[in-house]
Amino acid sequence: MEELSRQFVSNNKKMYIIPAETEFDFLLSKMTQSDLVIVISLSGDVKNIVGQLRQLSVKSIPTLSITSFNNNHLATLSTYNIYYESFELGQHFDIEHRSLLGLFTAIDSIYRGYLEYTIRKKEMKDQRGN
Repeated sequence: MEELSRQFVSNNKKMYIIPAETEFDFLLSKMTQSDLVIVISLSGDVKNIVGQLRQLSVKSIPTLSITSFNNNHLATLSTYNIYYESFELGQHFDIEHRSLLGLFTAIDSIYRGYLEYTIRKKEMKDQRGN
């Protein structure tokens, strides 16, 4: 999420990383339909924020979930979904390690798509003489 935020900030787009439920609750009251909430999760198990995700839906605030390939609760609660492949690298030092290369590729694709969109939008504006 920090990498995605860094990329968008360089294009004057505000992005807030919400580290906990309390901050989510606070910002939820300030969000509008012109915002986009992006939730990244390996498992898609988001029991702790289901209420907030439902509130976003009621307020018609779009959500984008970025999760690994599996049927998960987060994807069903989100307006848009992007899936990535995560590979097990084995258990080392009593911790399961996974490759998140697919996640970084998805994040890069989102940013590249945004750049292409802004370039096309500017070209159309220039063609109209605005």
